[in-house]
Amino acid sequence: MPPGFVDFPLQNFTRLLDRGKMQFLYLEYTQVSVLNADLFNGFSNLLSLFFYSCGIDSISPYALQALGAQPKLVLFDVASENKLTTFPWEILAPVAASLRERLGQHYLIISRLPSRKCCNAPLCSRLAAPY
Repeated sequence: MPPGFVDFPLQNFTRLLDRGKMQFLYLEYTQVSVLNADLFNGFSNLLSLFFYSCGIDSISPYALQALGAQPKLVLFDVASENKLTTFPWEILAPVAASLRERLGQHYLIISRLPSRKCCNAPLCSRLAAPY
């Protein structure tokens, strides 16, 4: 993170809101260097999660676990994140069943992922496999 920049305090910023009712979270040009396991606590009804040019350099494989036991996420978009050198495909594991169930009616968008390194590619094939 560049000197003088601080991460956007998402949990503090939304502390007075009912996070469980939020369905869409779009952050653009908002410094969020790490998507960690606690970042999405309480956001159990998110349908769409979008980051554009937020300076993300790391994503915890457990970041989406906070969405709850039956997540509803249908869009996860990480766009123009040049600092992100590895995409942890296992991040999609907690939402894989929900995504497969909804792919007939909705779209899963994971766009402009870093092409330098990706891990756990078999998860992608499991998502795409017929059910």
